[in-house]
Amino acid sequence: MNWSESPWGTPHIQGSLAWFDCRIEQQIVAGDHMIVIASVLEMTPGEGNPLIFHGGRFGGFTERGATPSL
Repeated sequence: MNWSESPWGTPHIQGSLAWFDCRIEQQIVAGDHMIVIASVLEMTPGEGNPLIFHGGRFGGFTERGATPSL
């Protein structure tokens, strides 16, 4: 897997659709999960189309025209 280090010291995996460099503010144990509250320091967009999971299925995103006002 190819990656590079961001100016913040975090790994950026090449080919990702976006990178979020964050500072952890709080960690909360919730049963068998860990909830992490973080401040975004920087966001860098990548290239490509997102994969979306909705209604139990994977799909893509297609932009449509503006929604008409009511």
